[in-house]
Amino acid sequence: VITLHIINDSFFLGWQNHPLFSVSSWH
Repeated sequence: VITLHIINDSFFLGWQNHPLFSVSSWH
């Protein structure tokens, strides 16, 4: 469970860190 939480946190940080990248990937 702890590992999953860490991964989720990293994913969230990545989203906020690279919002443009996420948008590009979506399109």
